[in-house]
Amino acid sequence: MSKSAPRVVLLGKGKSDHTDEMSTLISQLAETDNLNTENIPAQFLAGVFITTTSGKKYQIDPQLYNDIGLNYSKVEDYLKTLKFDADDNADLIEVVIDFDKTKKILSSNVKSLTDIFEAD
Repeated sequence: MSKSAPRVVLLGKGKSDHTDEMSTLISQLAETDNLNTENIPAQFLAGVFITTTSGKKYQIDPQLYNDIGLNYSKVEDYLKTLKFDADDNADLIEVVIDFDKTKKILSSNVKSLTDIFEAD
């Protein structure tokens, strides 16, 4: 049986009231193809989880993407670090975004930009 590419799902988690806002933003970006899932900054990530065809769950070691973020082109390299059984394959990759941290970082960056423009 040939192995097929795993499904990739982008999920979000958060406790603040802005989680609905962030979820809507990600949905809108995905619909317009403006969401770059090629490289997700590490500081936005809550974790990356793999489910195999046999149902076993693994977590990708955050040290693998802490410096450069999660790069989709390197997924095969991440998967090679997990020791699957010979007849098992990755079936699902769940990329979990931390909405609270993302909102804080984006708000801070927007504030920095507006401060620059208001300084003139």
